[in-house]
Amino acid sequence: MSLTLPGRRERPARKHRAIDRLAAAEQELAELRSQLADADALIMRQAIRCGELETGNGELAERLQTTQDALINVGRDRDALERHLGELEKQIADRDRRLDVQALAEAAATETQPIPVITPVPLHRAPFATVDPGRVHPAWAKDDPAA
Repeated sequence: MSLTLPGRRERPARKHRAIDRLAAAEQELAELRSQLADADALIMRQAIRCGELETGNGELAERLQTTQDALINVGRDRDALERHLGELEKQIADRDRRLDVQALAEAAATETQPIPVITPVPLHRAPFATVDPGRVHPAWAKDDPAA
């Protein structure tokens, strides 16, 4: 049993004792160390991820260079094929022109040089036939020195 005097109260606990401040500082230090460990782990994960990304970036750069080289080669091949195609088109156009000229020439020849139909006639009805064997046809007279 404790003796209490009238008019005296119990003393309240001290709020700012050094030991309490030290315990709070230790607890805060422990929390800060935990946060520091978490930050270090995060930094390590980020560094690993950064290394992976750099490796991936290098691979992508190589793939990009390979693709660009292939694209340049495809462009060269395309240009060569277009030149070859142009040459073939010129040859086709030249042959078409030749065929058209030949067809036009044949059409012009058939139009301008009709072949007359010759009907055979007996020799005695020929226009140059005569009953006098010594007489020379007037068309032949030019060539005959005796006439």
